[in-house]
Amino acid sequence: ISNPPFYQHERSVLAKDSQRNMARATETLSYFDLFHSAERLITETGLFHLIIPVESEKDILSAAYLNKIFPVKICRISPRAGKPENRLLLSFSKTEKELEMTNLTIRKEGKEYHDYTPEFVGLLKDYLIIF
Repeated sequence: ISNPPFYQHERSVLAKDSQRNMARATETLSYFDLFHSAERLITETGLFHLIIPVESEKDILSAAYLNKIFPVKICRISPRAGKPENRLLLSFSKTEKELEMTNLTIRKEGKEYHDYTPEFVGLLKDYLIIF
């Protein structure tokens, strides 16, 4: 599981703190380099998991294919019912398999911040005490 640079350097608004930029943007770790390392580190049956902004999907998939790593799961995340997807959960493997596509909505429609969908609660109830 990786918490990679989340924003592409060219598209992100950089903070004044260079350490924060290094952690959040692809300025010093490109997606290609990330997958190059993943290819070396995961086993033939291992998986590599990422969460990324929707805008980075094409670049991430391109970097994966160039390093011979294949998407096996893509979950499109919407922050609230009726809102567009803004994040992707991705799983990759060295073995090409049928791609599993799913969707997850975090919050129900409306203004209540903690009005989570049953699917989101089910996913995280074993990990968060608020559920």
